[in-house]
Amino acid sequence: MSNQICAVKTEVSSVKTQMQAMQKDIRSTATSSGALLEFASSGVIDKQFGASLGAPCALRSAEDVAAVVSPVGRPIVPSTTQLVAALAGEDLGFWHLASCGVRHVQDLASGKGPTAAVVAVANELQAMRAYEQLAVAAAAATSALETSAAAGGGGGPGGAAAVAAAVAAARVPEAACMAVVRQLHRSGVGSGMFAADLERYLLSSPEQRAELLAGHMFVPCLSAVATGTALPELQVDRCGRVALEEQVSGAIAVLHIGELKLASAGVRVARKQVVRSATALAWAYHALRSGADSAAALPLVLDVRAHVFTSKDGRSHSRQASRQLPAYHRVERLPGHGCPLTIDLSYYTLTPSAAKRWDL
Repeated sequence: MSNQICAVKTEVSSVKTQMQAMQKDIRSTATSSGALLEFASSGVIDKQFGASLGAPCALRSAEDVAAVVSPVGRPIVPSTTQLVAALAGEDLGFWHLASCGVRHVQDLASGKGPTAAVVAVANELQAMRAYEQLAVAAAAATSALETSAAAGGGGGPGGAAAVAAAVAAARVPEAACMAVVRQLHRSGVGSGMFAADLERYLLSSPEQRAELLAGHMFVPCLSAVATGTALPELQVDRCGRVALEEQVSGAIAVLHIGELKLASAGVRVARKQVVRSATALAWAYHALRSGADSAAALPLVLDVRAHVFTSKDGRSHSRQASRQLPAYHRVERLPGHGCPLTIDLSYYTLTPSAAKRWDL
């Protein structure tokens, strides 16, 4: 009997190994197919949209993002400094990134099949009221940024003092923050929640913190503040640079961004991805706008035009289903900026000669 059990265990292990190999092959095939789609469609997209849709990019640092949201003709270095300052002010980026990490552990613990370590850490974090405290600190820092931007830098001594007092009252002591970070490490999934970066930030001087935010912590903090989801990078299939356009009502800023999917079934996923990336980039643009002096003033309006491409025939989506796709995504108030954002959404089928727009 024991030999039979051993044989069954061996067979199960072999099946698991084969399944893992198959999953790896599928992921590899999907990646290769995506690269082929980008290669095959690049000429069509370039011909139809020109330089406005740019090229594929992976944005990681403050400089990467500044190169997109700083309008053509503007120097990148000052823009990079402004972006870092926006996330460094009142430790805005840190609070949002840390609260995202805690919330993610709690979500994992309440999800399907959590590990014992995740459940234990989630319970400990809940007992510490970690998320509630970090969320309050994040909200106070966000409000401070918005108040400063709306008042052109602080609203006078009285307003600045009131904001500073609110932020100070909401701050979580660094010892308590370090205790949260240690729990994130204990969960076994701390690397996915930037626990090591959060720890380095807490142990660093203000100058060192700025360097961390300028580098690989920038996009995680930016995306956490702007969208509530911390991302290691912004992977964009197509992304142009912000350009200024003159209209009857005045100058506006325009940003084109695109996402490609192999099949129309992936359009909804692509829409979520492009909206998330566009929202993060819009937040960065408005951080530049708020921090610019009068001589370098940027338009209040940012017109974001998102394009979703698929290689399959758009008719594989029924007309009714196509009409259920949103033509735009609306954010009533960008956190820390207080201004609305509307992302216009267009969907296309790629053919050998053109990108055919769907009728919604």
